[in-house]
Amino acid sequence: MLSNYILNRLTAEKAVPQVDKKKCLHRRNFLPCQACAHACPSGAIMFEESAGKTAPVFSDRCVNCGICAANCPARCITLPRVKWKEIFNQAAARAPLILSCSESGRFQGMEEPLPCAGALTGEFIAALCVARQFSPFAIDVSRCAACLPRATWSLFRSLRKARTMLASQKLPITLLLQAEQETPCSRREAFSYLGHRLHQLAEDLLDRRISHQESIHRALLLKTLAQHPGIEVLLDSWEVNDACRGCGRCQNLCPQKAWVVQRNQDAVILFHDMIQCFGCKLCFTACPHGAKEKIPVAYPDRANKMENGARHVRTFPAVRCRTCNRQVVQAAGGDPKDNRCMICQKRTALLPAGA
Repeated sequence: MLSNYILNRLTAEKAVPQVDKKKCLHRRNFLPCQACAHACPSGAIMFEESAGKTAPVFSDRCVNCGICAANCPARCITLPRVKWKEIFNQAAARAPLILSCSESGRFQGMEEPLPCAGALTGEFIAALCVARQFSPFAIDVSRCAACLPRATWSLFRSLRKARTMLASQKLPITLLLQAEQETPCSRREAFSYLGHRLHQLAEDLLDRRISHQESIHRALLLKTLAQHPGIEVLLDSWEVNDACRGCGRCQNLCPQKAWVVQRNQDAVILFHDMIQCFGCKLCFTACPHGAKEKIPVAYPDRANKMENGARHVRTFPAVRCRTCNRQVVQAAGGDPKDNRCMICQKRTALLPAGA
């Protein structure tokens, strides 16, 4: 359409997705994570080395579809110019609703265009279902031929996540996989839409400061649940088995700081904030003792009255390392004389035999 053509010409200087390298799992070297590159429909993501570590870099082929951000397990990729709150508010109030790619030419009363149907996350879909009180709506993935296979795969992945979160409810979603006849729009609608988009473009050009909104889709979900107190969703959480030694590695490595390990004189207490957890499994992979077990937990848990998603996972009686006096958890069935922290265990293993 004319409006989309003019906007594409005016936005030749694209705002590519932004990466928070501190949270990138691939850069942390514990997981060979390249989920963003595998999901990218245009092959625009490469991994470049800097200071001995690699991180994703976006080339000129990036079309800013946002599929990479939806599939990042650590949520470290953000889209600078996509106003998810406005998209959510308009979609929640629109009836009937068809969510479609911004290239499709559909207006459907949505002033804020969706970058791509594949950019929707499970949290966003679940929050939208709750906000609309489970009234039916459609998602159109038939319009963009360039990213259709990857967008459809990403959308089905998000729908599976939303279905898991809303286990007690049926998703009221219809997928449009074949293009329908184009709905014409009037000249007044076209220029009204174009004027709105040009105004936003001017704001973006004047303000170059990019704000990394932390977990915007999760924030929308929690706000929606607060407005509909009768609905619960299942979020990712973890249990800890007897193999845990209280080393605190999960707390140190978690990109979202979802793990908290508290220590007092005679105990080590583990807490997990499932609001901050996106199930990246870094703690599971990096745990040296294999002590983590992933489970779904209802939020909000009104019976246990969890505050802000933090839940008490387990309390272990603590002992002191017999070498350095650090606080550790005694191994199940272990000899108290062998109580050593991980550092002292490694030092002992490196010593020559008989030393």
